Amino acid sequence: MRNGITVENNTEDSGESSGADVALPDLIKMTYDITVPYDTCCKFGEDLLRGFLQDLDYDCVIEVSGVHFKAHKCILSARSCYFEAMLSGSWRESETEEIRLEGITPAAMEQTLLYLYGGVTGVNPECSIGELMMVSDMYGLEDLKDVVYFHVKKTYCHFFHKPCSECESRVPEALTYAVMFNMEELRDRCIKWINGHKLKIWHTKSFANLPADVMDLCLKSAMTEMSISNVLETMLDCQKMLRTIPRLKWCEPTLHCITTLMEKAVEYTSKHFRELLGSQKFHEIDKSLAHKMGLLEELLDTVIDSLPVDGACQVFTKLTHQLAVSQEPTEYTLWSDVS
Repeated sequence: MRNGITVENNTEDSGESSGADVALPDLIKMTYDITVPYDTCCKFGEDLLRGFLQDLDYDCVIEVSGVHFKAHKCILSARSCYFEAMLSGSWRESETEEIRLEGITPAAMEQTLLYLYGGVTGVNPECSIGELMMVSDMYGLEDLKDVVYFHVKKTYCHFFHKPCSECESRVPEALTYAVMFNMEELRDRCIKWINGHKLKIWHTKSFANLPADVMDLCLKSAMTEMSISNVLETMLDCQKMLRTIPRLKWCEPTLHCITTLMEKAVEYTSKHFRELLGSQKFHEIDKSLAHKMGLLEELLDTVIDSLPVDGACQVFTKLTHQLAVSQEPTEYTLWSDVS
């Protein structure tokens, strides 16, 4: 008995009855003699899982790395398009009782069967989430993929709340899985969360260890979402990260990512400098970024140095006009003047 599922580790036929010779009253009694140790989706799922756990009336055996799972072809076919094609077509397995599966561990197979029979959504800690994603994708189990997605959001991402020590390291891992198995919603939410907390997350080893193509997705998303309203904060964040990130070997991918984003932010600001000067964000800069004014002046000097001659002239004209407007006397109305 392993986690509630009876498994067989020897390859010889044990000679056990499949339940076909058991009288119906005894079969019913045997079926309800066991308490199902899992939370199933419904009463029918509980009954199916109970029969599976007791190896009742099975007609096929799934072999995974020497471990045998006794199952039922009708359940497998009804719940998975992969098994339906295997068992009803011209595959060898449709004519034999043994189904041998490669590239999957017993823990993942066990979890998959728990879901197929009883709709069990709790994931065993021994089962790799990445492997379970692979199984759900390979065997066409879209509902199981949804279960895994929820589990990842809950245990890896903590439903994308403020960063804690655990999700700081596990959300990048979840992003890797999402990209690998084409889970677009999970991918987009992970990227949004990582970039929304980049001052913390981009400094971590888990972010630095992302595959190059996955890290590039985060960078491209940050560049795509750049706008007049956030470009100043983006430059300040990059400046802070460049000053605080350790100059170590493992930090090199992150350092390249930050440098690229900073260059893009300077380029964007230079290209849209006149728009920035006329924006509400710039007019309220003394309120929103007053505590970072010194750092901001350094960045704006860099932007100004990168302006072409005609752009610099236009900016000078704009600033001269704004200075004149700011120096105009403001008329105040006295309470005594109000009739």
